[in-house]
Amino acid sequence: MKIFDLIIEQIIYTYPSSTTYHDIQNKKGHLTLEVSPFGEITINDNFHIFIKYLNPYSTNFTTYESFFKSRLKIEGYEAYIYQEKIDIYKRSVASSNDFEYAIKRANAFIEVVRCIEKFIDWNETLNKK
Repeated sequence: MKIFDLIIEQIIYTYPSSTTYHDIQNKKGHLTLEVSPFGEITINDNFHIFIKYLNPYSTNFTTYESFFKSRLKIEGYEAYIYQEKIDIYKRSVASSNDFEYAIKRANAFIEVVRCIEKFIDWNETLNKK
């Protein structure tokens, strides 16, 4: 779990409100960040990213899908967008060492969170008009 611990450390540095779960005996863990009012985002020890979408703005699926489809093209990941969730699965990514690999995975998580924050801002701007 060395690489995953580095990923968690980097994400918590950026988003201190993240919560972690470690099952040391089974070498499993995950980190979850609530992104209110959107939902929550989780990265697990296999470096897969899962987003639970609560649809607080009653956005139709086509708009939601097109917003994220163009923005979730992250190196080393493949995104699948569904009505109530987005699953982002790890693909291979080139790196020269564990630290660089961990930083790339943590940066992917942070990039997804920032994309969600942009979605929230976009919807709140629309709702103010």
